[in-house]
Amino acid sequence: MLCDDLTLGEFCKCVARLGGFLGRKSDGLPGWQTLWRGWCRLMDMCWAIDFSTQSLEKCW
Repeated sequence: MLCDDLTLGEFCKCVARLGGFLGRKSDGLPGWQTLWRGWCRLMDMCWAIDFSTQSLEKCW
């Protein structure tokens, strides 16, 4: 799935899944704590990618 294809609701659900949201039929919508945990995890992933590309640039 490309970023251009995501709606805001789908993006929030993806972030919530990073925070531990299972998305079962009876679960309802994700809460703020789940979204926050997912957002922090996403930011950690972005930081790691940024850090790894910077360290590779210094090697070459």
